[in-house]
Amino acid sequence: MGSLNTTKLIVDAILKLGSLAGLAGIVYQIHNNRKMRPQFQFTFESSYAEFFDKDKLKYCNYHFQGIFKNSSLTPNSIVRLYLTVWDNKKKGSVLRFGHGVKEIKDTNTQEKMYLPLRF
Repeated sequence: MGSLNTTKLIVDAILKLGSLAGLAGIVYQIHNNRKMRPQFQFTFESSYAEFFDKDKLKYCNYHFQGIFKNSSLTPNSIVRLYLTVWDNKKKGSVLRFGHGVKEIKDTNTQEKMYLPLRF
């Protein structure tokens, strides 16, 4: 009888250990898949505005400078760019959402770049 109880305890311990290993494996896979997902970061550095009149209307061009960085582990590309002004730090609501990017320039070479941007 004693060896049967010992065997049952060992099997029970192996099953519990396997369950914990499986749980740790799932958490690791979720973390790994998040890093593989296409993702970019934009580090805002500065901005300025140019005001001008055209056809009796007042216009303004806003210029944003910063760094685009591929945050994912795999190569990917930017297909569209939008202007988004968030309402709060949690990014739950948008104060302004727009588009109409006129041009993208490499600040080092002043060379125009075109979409899609490949990283």
